[in-house]
Amino acid sequence: MTAKEYLSRAKDISDKIRAREAMIAAGYLSSEYKGINYDSVGSYGSGGNSTENAIIKAMDLDERISDEIAQLRAQLDEIRATILAVGNGTQERILALKFIQGREFEDIALEMRYSTRQVIRIYNMALEKVSQILKDVTQCH
Repeated sequence: MTAKEYLSRAKDISDKIRAREAMIAAGYLSSEYKGINYDSVGSYGSGGNSTENAIIKAMDLDERISDEIAQLRAQLDEIRATILAVGNGTQERILALKFIQGREFEDIALEMRYSTRQVIRIYNMALEKVSQILKDVTQCH
């Protein structure tokens, strides 16, 4: 995997986190259920209360989504740590703006008061450093 491919995962991971958080916020959370109707528990040989079963399923879904969010955040933290390992504030900022925030080179150049060409040059130097970091990490494992 190239440095660019590795860093490009950040935007996708962030989008996945937001999507899963939206699922939870939309009412998939088990805490949306206020109580269980125990009147029909065990009656008619049904094997349990349908409301209780729905709550258990919602709680399981909530737990799986929360676990997935935690895993995605860990991956995003790893990418951020890699960016910070570059060791040059300007390069780190450009990589963060490009890959974490998904900004275009022109926008980054305006914000940093550099030419677009200069931003791309710094970006390419930073990608070389990330490639070396990834290579070093791969060799250690």
